[in-house]
Amino acid sequence: MMQVYRSRQLDILLYALLSVNLAERASTDSVFSLGLLVASVAPTARSSAGLGWLLFFPNMFFAGVYFPTEEMSPVMRQIGNFTPLGSALHAVRDSWMGLTPRPQYLGIMAAYAVIAGALAARFFRWVRA
Repeated sequence: MMQVYRSRQLDILLYALLSVNLAERASTDSVFSLGLLVASVAPTARSSAGLGWLLFFPNMFFAGVYFPTEEMSPVMRQIGNFTPLGSALHAVRDSWMGLTPRPQYLGIMAAYAVIAGALAARFFRWVRA
């Protein structure tokens, strides 16, 4: 009986670790692809840093980094759900609680990664050295 109980605990732990890993990987890919998009359209490194900050701070604000999303208005909360960091927050939070990350949050992050990555590849200036 003790063997079955430990096996079940191990299964739950592995499932939670895989869920957290999936959510973190999706969030990293989406934010990284946004950074690549900024780097591909900015004319200089200095301007890409400025554009990156202009995207990053509102993204963090709507994700609930500065104050909890529970204190935001419903419109701001909904906007936050459609940002990469807001979706990452919900997906990782679900995983930490032992739940499956909601597919809509993983889909939002995947859409950011694919669309921003494709646009970055399209607009990147390929120069031979």
